[in-house]
Order: sequence, then structure tokens, then C-alpha cells
Amino acid sequence: MFAVKKTLSLDIQTDFAHELDISGFFQISQLHAIDNGIFKPIVDEIFPELPKISLFVRQEVEIDDFETFPTLDLVHSDLVASPFWQRKYPELMRRKQQIELVPPIVKPFGSLDIRTLDPIKSLKKYPDLFRRNLSSSLRWRRFSRASKFFWRRNKTLVLRTFVTLFLVLVPMIFALKFSIENGYNRLLSLASANNISEVKNLIQSSRSDFERAQFLFAPFSWIPLEIVDTVGRATEGGRAVATALDSIAENFPDSDKNFSLTTKVNDENSAYRGHSKDIFPMDSIGIPLPTDFLVKNSSAINAAIDEFERAGNIFKNAHGDSSYAQKMRQVGNILASAQPVLDLYKNSQPEILTMLGNTVPQRYMIFNQNRDEIRANGGFPGSIISFTLYKGNILDYRTDDVYYYDWNLYPHKETPPPGIALLTNNYGLRDVNYYPDFLKTLEKANSFVERSGESTLTTAVAIHQGMIEEILSVIGEVKLDGVEIPFSDKNFSVLMSILVENKFAQDKTPKDILFKFVTAFGKKIIESRKIEEVAKIIENNWNRGEILVASRNADTQKFLESIQKPLPWKSGASNWIYPVFTSVSGNKSDRYISRSLEMKTKKLENCTYETTATLTHEHQYSQEDAESLENLMSAFGLTNDEEKHKMRFIQGAGPNKSFVRLYVPKGAILSGSGAEIAEDENATIFSFMLETIAGGKSQKTISYQQEIPNCADYNGEISIHRQPGLREFLTP
Repeated sequence: MFAVKKTLSLDIQTDFAHELDISGFFQISQLHAIDNGIFKPIVDEIFPELPKISLFVRQEVEIDDFETFPTLDLVHSDLVASPFWQRKYPELMRRKQQIELVPPIVKPFGSLDIRTLDPIKSLKKYPDLFRRNLSSSLRWRRFSRASKFFWRRNKTLVLRTFVTLFLVLVPMIFALKFSIENGYNRLLSLASANNISEVKNLIQSSRSDFERAQFLFAPFSWIPLEIVDTVGRATEGGRAVATALDSIAENFPDSDKNFSLTTKVNDENSAYRGHSKDIFPMDSIGIPLPTDFLVKNSSAINAAIDEFERAGNIFKNAHGDSSYAQKMRQVGNILASAQPVLDLYKNSQPEILTMLGNTVPQRYMIFNQNRDEIRANGGFPGSIISFTLYKGNILDYRTDDVYYYDWNLYPHKETPPPGIALLTNNYGLRDVNYYPDFLKTLEKANSFVERSGESTLTTAVAIHQGMIEEILSVIGEVKLDGVEIPFSDKNFSVLMSILVENKFAQDKTPKDILFKFVTAFGKKIIESRKIEEVAKIIENNWNRGEILVASRNADTQKFLESIQKPLPWKSGASNWIYPVFTSVSGNKSDRYISRSLEMKTKKLENCTYETTATLTHEHQYSQEDAESLENLMSAFGLTNDEEKHKMRFIQGAGPNKSFVRLYVPKGAILSGSGAEIAEDENATIFSFMLETIAGGKSQKTISYQQEIPNCADYNGEISIHRQPGLREFLTP
């Protein structure tokens, strides 16, 4: 313990004779010990008796203000010198274990050596009679003075610290920003990579960028700011994506061969054959057997898919306009578009490997349909793409006019089904998509293909130009050499139709212009770098049932049915209707047809219900459409009046003739007449013709009765199913 001299100044004037005892206003330290379980004070008080001060006179009194510390040295009273930094913080002061220097004392039996005890500091506090709450201004002045005092004493240290942090942190911030942006730029540039080696280098460099960014971000991660959180998520998500890709790419063989889609060679032997050539197998880029690669690296691929999902969740809430947020949203959109496909592959690897021809080659046929001439699966299949998939490689890639196959069917003839018989008495591949069940279309198509001398089909795919028009709205116009007018989402259907019908810029087939467009279209998608938007359009068309796929392999077909929009008789609805339109107009007038179907139902008795369907067609070919057509014909040099009249008829001026089939639950009974009745294994079919002239309107009403199973749970709802390819179909 040590004492400090202080002066207590009292300036008190009063008329009362009194003395002030100041001894109670000071702390008293006590040291206690335990002896045989009895509490005994060793030192009762440290302070000597303090004097009393007379209040009659003004006087100054010097007193000894004792400051105590956690321990009391009972042997030596000298303080051990402490470093300067400890003197500011008495609680950190340390004293030498001087008690160990004292020779041991002989302890009587039952006594207690207080030197072996931990000291106890007991402070008794007395109320401060002169203390009062300070105003905020006074507290601020005191804080200001303390701050100024601190600054005067420590400004050099503060300045040095600030300069050091500036010189260290600022370069780290710039390096962090560069690493993140560079990592994302490398990921986004993968879409334009030319070969496997370039892909691997981009992925590895991107991973290094994000790992560097993660290290640089660590000192800032504790700061509770939105921008810091955004940077952290950008770093973590980018690293997850790059690491997942690298785990797969590291197994790729090195190759400097550039990617190539196809090399086309003219086949001079047939007037209706387009181009035929194997698309370069994957061994041209270093992966000779893609399905073997997928099987071998299945675990790494599944782990990568999980990482992609985790990164997608990180990117999901990327807000703001910062460059980091924009990059995250861009990559996140790609991941969101790809995630359904990745999850599908993860959960259905055996089925997908089968479709890729892992063990048995799979022959594919793609029907490119024109929905301006509507058919059950989307439209008239004017051109065909066929190829073989084996071990993931595309072989024997061909683009053919549909009439190539029909030409080779001669002299084999087959009576067409109702509706198609209104067009022709010879059934062929051009009319094969008559059935709403695409599996039936595939089976019939395979019979025609085999009879024409071609390889047996395994799988068929049906698409129409509606998806192409949607993609054009995203990627922009596509230009073809020799065609002055570029293709856009607004003019694609009519422009392509005019070029095909006018036999413009053709080589060996009327569909050659379409094949040329497909090549330019694919290049435009890659150049636009809008892969994620295109993928989203494809996904939406799949979900709406605008893309159809069927397989003659039973297991594969079961898998396809599980991921496609179900047919109405497999939807589980109690009451449903599926109108199917087949164009027998011989023109493209379905481009201008607006359709609406109004349904009403009422309960008759028990579980019997009567449903009334009113179908309305409106031919919306207008004067504006006619003028636009005239301009296009002039642009392509079509001046012959007879040819122009024919073109007007084909492109919309002619009447629309639709063979309509209403598929309803099996067992339904037609009320009255007005339709032909047929049955198949899944439904009852009411069919009739509906003709609509340009600018006109036509209507047909059909009523039928049916018994609803489990009618106690039926609320009168009618499920209306939409045929693929329809432009406008209203169901009020």
C-alpha cells in the first residue's frame, strides 16, 4: 500500500456552529482470514483517525488518500517497478512473489499462515454527497477534452496506424475486386471456348481467382455492411462453381482440337436428300466415349451438381446494382436454368445413359413442324433431322425433306385415317403426326421409315417454330447470305414459308433454306451469349408440352412419361376435354386463326352430368397482313400474277378448314347429332369439320352426357387440355 498526498479544499460559510467529520467519506480496506472456521479480522482498518473540520472558518486541510491494490504485502511494503504501459492500468500491475523470500515461520498447532492464502480485497463504498447527474453538454465537453488529450499524447501512433492500414488494406481491396470479377469473367467465357484445353485453363484460372479472393476477403468478413455481405457471397458462390467444374474438368483429357458441330456434304443421288455426314464424334475434342466418362466420374459429377445447387442458393438473393451482384445474377440465372436438367440427370442416370446409347445405339428422328398448318403433335412435319447416338457420340447426322421418305415408300400405299383422308388417299410420313399420343406417332413413323429402307427408329422428337420465334425475340435477328430481309420473331413464319414455297436460293431440296437457317441460328445463339435465356425458353416449352419425346424402349418411355406433361386421360381429372385440330386447308391459314372454347356443365340425376362445348374460330387475316405479304413477294421478285395468287392463298388469304376431334372421357354419349363418334382405348371422340373464310367467324356446339365416378367429390370442374402448336386458344 502507498499513500498520495491530496488537498481537500472547503469554502463553507454558515451561521451554524458545526463540525464536519470527513472520516466516513473514504474507503476502508480490510484483510480477512479464516482461522478454525471462525471469521476473524486481521487488519480492521487502514485509515488513521481523520480530523474534524470546523465550519465556522475557511480552511484547507491536507489528508492522506490511500489507494489500495488487490493484494497486501505483509512482508515488504515496497512496490515493484512496473512498465509505463501498466501504470495507466493499475488492474494489470504485477507484483513479485516476495512472500517466498521470507523464511518460513513456525506455526503453532491450529494456527493459520495467512501468507498461503489468496488475498481478499473488501471495499466499502460510501455515498458521495457532492455527486450529481451531469448534463449532456458537460459530458460532451469532458469527452471532447479527453479525446483531445488522447490525441495530443497518441497522434503519432494513430497516424502511423492509419497510414499502415491504408497502405495494406487499399491494395487488398483492389486485388479482391479484381480477383472476383476476373473469376466470373472466366466462368462466363466458357460458353465461347473452342476446345477442351481452353475450357480446363479457364476453369482452373477461375478457381485460383476465387481462392485468392477468399483469402483477401477474410480481414473484412466481420464488417456488418450489405456490400461486404454481397462480396462474401460472390466469393463463396463463385468458388463453389469453379471448384465443382474443376472437379469434373480435371478428368478431361488434354486436347487442342477445336469444337465442331458438323461438316455437310451434298448427296447428289437424291433430289430430296439434304446433307449427310457424321457430326464429329467427341473423340475429336478428346472424349472418345462420353457415356463411359459419365459412368467413371459419376461420384464427382453428382458432388458437382450439389455444389451448383448450393451456389445457386447463394446467388438467389443477390440484390443491388453492384458489379458483384450483377455477376452473381448472371451466373445464377445460368445455374437456375441448368439445375432442373442437372437434377434430372442425377436422379435418372440409367435412363439417360440408355438414351445416349451407352450400350445400344439409339436412332433419333426430329420432326420440324410448321404450326401454321396445325397437326395433333404441333404442325406439318416439313423437314426431318435424323441421327444415331452411340456412347454419347452423334453419328450419321442427316437433314432431309419429309418427301424423301415418302418418295421411297412408292409403290407401298396405305389408306390414311379420317381427317387425313380429306387431303390425300396415300398415307405417308408427312401426315404421320395425326395421333395426339406421340408414342403412336413414333410407331407409325418407324413403320414408314423401315419400309423406305432406312434404319429402325428408337426415339422421336417433335418441335415447332413457336420455340424458334421465342428464341429470336431474345437473341435478335438472324441474317442469311443472299436473303436481304433478316429473320425476326415477327416475320419468321411468313418469311420462311415464302422462301420455301417460292423455291428461293435452293440447292437440292425445297427445305434447303431451312437447313441453312438452322446453322446460322445456332451460331447466333452462341454469339449472343444468352444461353441461360435460351435454356429457359426450352424448359418452358417442355413444361407446356410444346416439345414431345417418345421412345420405343419400354423403360425409356416410362421415364419420359414421368417428366412430360401428361395426356388428359392420364391426368386424373374426373371430367376433361381435349380438342385436337388437324388442318386440311392445304395452306398456312392457321397462322391467323383465333380459337376459343367455352364449356358448361350441369347435373342431371345421380352421377350423370351434361357438358356443352362451344368452339369458335375467327379468321383474323387482315388488310395489313395482305399488304405485308405483297411487299415480301415484291422483295423476292415474285411478279407472276398466277404465282402471286397461289402465294396469297397459301399464306393466309384462303379459307381455313379444320378437322376437329373432341377427346372426352370414355363412355360419354353424344346428345343429338352434329358429330361423328369414335372410340379408342382411352377416350370417346366426337369429330366434325369447321371451315372459316378470311375475315370470317365460325362456331360449333356439341353436348354430351357422361357418368362421373366418385361424383360425391366432383364440383363440376372441367379440365381443358391444350394441343401443342396452337397460337391462340382461349378457354373462358
